[in-house]
Amino acid sequence: MSGGLVVEDLSVHFGGVYALQSMDLTISPGTCVGLTGPNGSGKSTMVNAITGLVPSRGQVTINGSSLRLGVPGAAARLGLRRTYQTPRVHAQLTGVENVCTGHPAPEGRNVVGALLRRRRAATIERERRAAAREALARVGEHRAGDIVGASMSYGQRRLVELARVLVANPSVLLLDEPGAGLNDEETASLQVLIGELISNGIAVLLIDHKVGLLNAVCDHLVVLEQGTKLEEGSPAEVWASPRVRAAYIGQVGDAGA
Repeated sequence: MSGGLVVEDLSVHFGGVYALQSMDLTISPGTCVGLTGPNGSGKSTMVNAITGLVPSRGQVTINGSSLRLGVPGAAARLGLRRTYQTPRVHAQLTGVENVCTGHPAPEGRNVVGALLRRRRAATIERERRAAAREALARVGEHRAGDIVGASMSYGQRRLVELARVLVANPSVLLLDEPGAGLNDEETASLQVLIGELISNGIAVLLIDHKVGLLNAVCDHLVVLEQGTKLEEGSPAEVWASPRVRAAYIGQVGDAGA
């Protein structure tokens, strides 16, 4: 597979304790894989390993290129972007300014390029802000464009963070609980947006506890428990598994959550 994300034998351990063990996962372009499981099962650890935030071993390929593990920023250079379990938004920047920080840097990182960018600085800034407002509108949160992060609601911060990764036009997107803190209307809009991203050929990994959202957008589900795969398959197959029901009881039954 030349595009998308391939994870092979990915493991993370702290001392003698494995937070993630021998994880294999493939996400083709234009598909969505859901990753769920009880709290502490290793979901965010996997994303942190792929994006170089925790030491790990194994093999990860992004868009056909081998990823150097343990190097923050390496995955982004190969076209991958992520959101965080707790949204990271700068408190003193407006929504537009926050999203602008995710905009790809202009080409030409040399003296000549710097001079040309300086002459075009005003034009570049207008383009960046226009792209930021477009991304905010895409996630349904244009109202946060002129609000500083410290004054945003939790749901607004989450959607501003999502707009920030979308403005970079990623080919692989890792969403860490994007539905957390969103109301029913916002969750429905998020579902539509993820469907559009998939239709546009983006490979999406969706971590969430909202069963209705997972069922609606995921082609394949993986359930983790204590850092290992408990079950995987289609949503119907996974939720019918007695092992999943035993580990996830109380949340599986809330299909509208």
